[in-house]
Amino acid sequence: MRAFIYESGIITVHHGADLERILKNPKVGRELTKEEIDNLGKFARFAGPHNTSVDEDGVISFNFDNENYLKELEEYAKDNRDCLLRESDWRYLNGNEKYRDDKWDKYRKKLRDLPEQEGFPDDIVWPTKPE
Repeated sequence: MRAFIYESGIITVHHGADLERILKNPKVGRELTKEEIDNLGKFARFAGPHNTSVDEDGVISFNFDNENYLKELEEYAKDNRDCLLRESDWRYLNGNEKYRDDKWDKYRKKLRDLPEQEGFPDDIVWPTKPE
């Protein structure tokens, strides 16, 4: 994860396309160090302009709403899962039968079953994509 100070807030970046757009934005001040991101704790991936600020001395404040934590975390996990499912959807279109097998069927089932895992959404064991 990479994060940037932007207009007294922090933006987290998850995708290469977003990263390119962010780096071109003249309002981006600087990239946070690994230590600064680590100091935000396990909730760092939810940091954004809505819950972070940077004071005049560069001190970062992170005000995470614990009430909405699980809801946000579940949405984040399901979005990632859905993205992984979409990456392999083409294997299941008519005419692509030769590209699917039990490994892909099991992988996709594990992705669909993620919300049933013990510890979801805070502690997820992500399945490994078949080769």
